[in-house]
Amino acid sequence: MRYLLLTLARSTAVAMILVTPWLYGGTPLWTIELISQCLLIISAVACVGWLVAWRWPRIGWVLPVSLALLALGWASALYPRSRFDEMLMLLFPIDGNSSLGAWFQGSVDGERSIKAMRRLTGLLGMLWIARDMASDTRWRRAIIWTVIITGMSVAIHGLIQKSAGDILGYWQGVKLPQTVFAGFWYHANAAAMLNLTWPFAAALCLESFARKWNQLLRALLLLALLAILAGNMVNVSKGGHLIMGIQALLFASLALPAFLRSVTGREQVRKMLFLTLGLLTFAGLGLAYFFGTGLATKRWEEMTWERFAGGDSRFESMHFCLSELPSASWQGFGPGTFEAVFLDVGTTNPERVPKNRWRFAHQDTLQTLLEWGWIGGSLWITLGLGLLAQSINRLRKLRHSEFSSRFTQQAAIVTSLVGVALHAQADFPLQILGVQVLVVFLAGLGSQKALK
Repeated sequence: MRYLLLTLARSTAVAMILVTPWLYGGTPLWTIELISQCLLIISAVACVGWLVAWRWPRIGWVLPVSLALLALGWASALYPRSRFDEMLMLLFPIDGNSSLGAWFQGSVDGERSIKAMRRLTGLLGMLWIARDMASDTRWRRAIIWTVIITGMSVAIHGLIQKSAGDILGYWQGVKLPQTVFAGFWYHANAAAMLNLTWPFAAALCLESFARKWNQLLRALLLLALLAILAGNMVNVSKGGHLIMGIQALLFASLALPAFLRSVTGREQVRKMLFLTLGLLTFAGLGLAYFFGTGLATKRWEEMTWERFAGGDSRFESMHFCLSELPSASWQGFGPGTFEAVFLDVGTTNPERVPKNRWRFAHQDTLQTLLEWGWIGGSLWITLGLGLLAQSINRLRKLRHSEFSSRFTQQAAIVTSLVGVALHAQADFPLQILGVQVLVVFLAGLGSQKALK
């Protein structure tokens, strides 16, 4: 009974991995509020659960960094220096400035920052839960299977959508542009989510061959891998295709050598593996062609050197971020305020912003520095790189000459995190809840050692 609340918090937290991408990827404002509230409730239940169990959560160095971020973010949100007018698209100073003092000027829009901090507080709570539960082998396995099921379900939804339209009525009759995939309105976010999941299906596929698993289970894993890869190929995100290729090379270099050594002399296994890989490749290409790779191919054909060299609006957005960094100073404009700053500058100095309206910067590192300043941004970068470095260090310690399930799963974690980190340098996957929930769980899983 002492662990009942903790088990409840863990179970519902893992369920959020599956549920969030189906709530339109956590992109519309109403889903952001709903998911944020759920994450906060789950986090609160976990804290009470740790108290009832009379033990500290196994969080380590993440705890002080998280608390510093929460203190800085909430202080900025609760003591704003201005407010944003949606109609005029301008920032107006607040009379009788409510900031903490001349040394600390809060958010440029308190309402947006409070909403952002609710989401980020819930996500940090999920990170604490993930770090704590990752020390238990059974929960690690549950997370991995949930990630695979999530990726497969989203991929199959997207494939049906691309071939037959919105026959499920998911988008309620809205005319869908080519950029929509499954529950994600923007194709790059869907690609980022799929690229976070397929390495785990690949890892368990290798394990099924090495451990002689049940044939039905192996077939289901291969189906999941095939569906996710085909979904990513049909999706029109060029960045998604490129990241998937980089990830494939990374995962193969990490996981295949030990696996091939472990099946040396087992010709039946080797033949079955290579036959399966061949069939998987042809089936994936066939499915992708059947469901429609024409749009994805067309987008690659539209990619010209002139556009890559600076005509793309992403470069304009990055230039805007760099030009505004000095104004952000050490404290930043406030969590979740990029769009407000962008629109305000666009109204007062339209020549300094890209022509389109940007809700996100298409460069997560620069957006984080703009919103959080040098101190908060450095803390976020420390948290992200620290978790990735721990995951890579765990991978190095688990390396063995023969096949190891834990090493292969850790290789999948590192492959996924490296992929989304690269993607975040040219897009905004780390601003989307459907991706964020996955990332915090994988970061917590990869950076923690299994104790039992």
